[in-house]
Amino acid sequence: MLKKVILVISLVSFLFASEYQDWLNSQNKEYTAYKKSMDEEFADMLKKDWAAFKAFSDPSPYEKPKPIVVPKIKKPIIVPAKEINKSPIVKPIKIIKKPTKIVKEPKKIIKKPKMIKNFKTASFKFYSIPISIQYDKKTTFKMNKIDKKSISKFWDKISKTNFKKLLKQINKKSDALNLNDWAKYQFIHKLGTTIYKDNNKANLFTWFILVKMKYDTKVGYNSNKIYLLSTMQHSLYQVSFFTLKKKRYYILTPNGKVGNIGSIFTYAGDYPKAKKKLSFTIFKEMKFYNNLKEKNLKFKYNGKKYSIDAQYSEDLINFYKTYPQSDYNIYFS
Repeated sequence: MLKKVILVISLVSFLFASEYQDWLNSQNKEYTAYKKSMDEEFADMLKKDWAAFKAFSDPSPYEKPKPIVVPKIKKPIIVPAKEINKSPIVKPIKIIKKPTKIVKEPKKIIKKPKMIKNFKTASFKFYSIPISIQYDKKTTFKMNKIDKKSISKFWDKISKTNFKKLLKQINKKSDALNLNDWAKYQFIHKLGTTIYKDNNKANLFTWFILVKMKYDTKVGYNSNKIYLLSTMQHSLYQVSFFTLKKKRYYILTPNGKVGNIGSIFTYAGDYPKAKKKLSFTIFKEMKFYNNLKEKNLKFKYNGKKYSIDAQYSEDLINFYKTYPQSDYNIYFS
């Protein structure tokens, strides 16, 4: 009797599992079809809704230019001897010189990945960090003319590639290096220039990837250039921007410097769920450990000479140079 009960339970469980798997497969197919139709509708929209917009930029937040030479005190302040005697004596902390520890890049970052079928490999250096990313062979794209038709065609083609595996690799590398949004954008653009050897196509590629990461980005074009535009969590100064639907879209370039570009054509529509704003804030120490330098700092204090060997990342210095003028809290963080 017990064997029969167990057999019935097993049979019911098998039938239930089979039905659940069938339901799950149908849901996956429906979701894939929905995503496909969403990309197709967006590509169709790109063929139509474009208009000319004029660029603006906010002036520098500094009212006066910063001094080139440090100003000197015109009249020195003399502190009375009584006040000096009343002041507490601060004893300097003894500096113990420790050997500088060289932090090497984690091996997992430079580990050669297994080849994915029908994929190519893009190898490049992000600052001085060696990177290898695999991408679908169908990602390559020919563009004879810069216009809305070509841009729509690019979106239609790249959205049909196996870009999910590419996104997974980009996110994995970004997490391993603790990249913030600005560094992530530079990383994607560098990958794009490695794949296409062309800045216009790299901007289109970066736009597609950032939109798929749910960032609110757009592209615009004039007679010979394609520009990448993005909303920001902060104000930027002396950087061209366009206002669409009461939102500011700033022009992005990897070096952070954009002059006046006049007018461009762009679209007012939005990709569904792409609402995140790009940020310059650094939440974690970025792991730029491949280009470490040392500098000897010497100074005198209380009649005694001190010498400190300080280690710094030249990659980080080069990265900070790309920051455009922004809100003060960005620099404080």
